[in-house]
Amino acid sequence: MRRGNKGIHPGIRPDGKNGFVVRITLRNEEGTQKERETRVMGTPTEAIRVREDLREELLREFADEAKLRELGLERANARKEILTAYAKRWLEHVEKSGRNRKHVVDQHADMLERFILPRLGRMEVGQITRRDLVMWMEGLGDLKSRSGEQYAKQTLAGVWATLRCMLKDALVLCNLKQDVTAGVRFRVRGKEATEKDVLTRDELGRLLDETHAEAPDMRAMIWVGFTTGMRFGELSALQWSDIDFEGGLIHVRKSQVNGNVGPTKTRSRRTVPLHPVVAEILHAHASWQQEKRIRGRESGFLFLPTRTRTTGDDDGVVSEALRLRYSNVLSKPLARCAERAKVTKHVTPHTMRRTFNNLARQAAGEIVARSMTGHTTTAMTEHYSHVTIEEKNRALTVALGLLGTKPVVTTSAGVHPSKIVNSPQQSEKDEVCN
Repeated sequence: MRRGNKGIHPGIRPDGKNGFVVRITLRNEEGTQKERETRVMGTPTEAIRVREDLREELLREFADEAKLRELGLERANARKEILTAYAKRWLEHVEKSGRNRKHVVDQHADMLERFILPRLGRMEVGQITRRDLVMWMEGLGDLKSRSGEQYAKQTLAGVWATLRCMLKDALVLCNLKQDVTAGVRFRVRGKEATEKDVLTRDELGRLLDETHAEAPDMRAMIWVGFTTGMRFGELSALQWSDIDFEGGLIHVRKSQVNGNVGPTKTRSRRTVPLHPVVAEILHAHASWQQEKRIRGRESGFLFLPTRTRTTGDDDGVVSEALRLRYSNVLSKPLARCAERAKVTKHVTPHTMRRTFNNLARQAAGEIVARSMTGHTTTAMTEHYSHVTIEEKNRALTVALGLLGTKPVVTTSAGVHPSKIVNSPQQSEKDEVCN
């Protein structure tokens, strides 16, 4: 134990000016002891937060080790196992533990094959250093996509997230003594992300007015998407049993990726209000399905799967199967509606979620917006937000209004907090969210 002044908080002791050494020790039921120690610059409150983070980290390691024993997976010697062999074992662990959905595991495998293993695959897991990671980052900036362009920084950040997660898990899977990614900041050359379009309240109202010219199922899908902010996988996996017309609610319980229905992205369930106008549109949509005797009604999905036809190689037999919809089914309907509404922005299926998130945040605040869109972090809500100059002016006026300056007059029709055109915020069901 290092010498030093004893602190007033357990596990925290002063270390120089505005510095603290944070140390945590835990023991599991089998008697295995783990320790973590780090130095923190800041306030005692920040040191306490770091201490609790270390505690959670150790608890997760104990839980992971228990899960490994349950699944019958053994640790490997990190000094003998190269990253390529460990990567295969790690993907197996992630899939067996159910931590990620199938398509996410496939994404990890693709990133490993294209970006990580060609450079780091032959290195022993226990011998990878921070310098190796920095050199690997520098090489990422030289990689080109199939079109010959640099990869976007956001894409490469996802690659780093995969590698960092894998090496953190190596603390348990390979019995590493320290996390080599700790303190490493991801810096890489790449294309800057372009700002995605969101619609103002006025633009949204005009676009929704033009949906009457589209097929009933497309119209219903657009209205539900714009008034709930669901991810497309959640939207396309909705079933009639998820709609509570009497209570005015939509239950978001599942999602689909490539036709595979499973839990939502964050594995949580939530409830969003069903706007009365949307309820009428859904009733009309159901009547249209019955009247036209659309095939696939027995599946119970709101937006019926499309039919795909395959021919056998040998016997030439044609078989049909139902396939849940991909997001591109809305690309042309949204483009037509935007053109008729004289909306010049590029409107995509994901614009529906971004627009709802932004308008809900402006009208009801971040907490309500997060509960309705299913975001798990403030950072993600901010990522989907488009703060206008009117909002900034209003914040400035409220913050400095006592200085004798003339209040800024907001003239935009798209930011008043008391209204959102065709939005669930007008419903009395606002607070029914989980």
